[in-house]
Amino acid sequence: MFQEFVFYLLGININQYNEISYANGAQFTISKEKILQYPKSFYQKIFDLLCHHHDPYEVYFLEVLWGLIFDKDNALHC
Repeated sequence: MFQEFVFYLLGININQYNEISYANGAQFTISKEKILQYPKSFYQKIFDLLCHHHDPYEVYFLEVLWGLIFDKDNALHC
């Protein structure tokens, strides 16, 4: 399910990587430029995914993915 979520959101096949680095608790800082590298529709897609019920499991996936979303080169390890 996680692999499908990553592919749907980012178009990345993560099965080719051994490790994904992430910030535990999804606490991080990023620049405005990093946020603006994606169109508003990207964030709308995330919002829409999370609004389908009270405790969506996707929030746990996003905790792992924020580093990948904003700093792919340093988040994925072969």
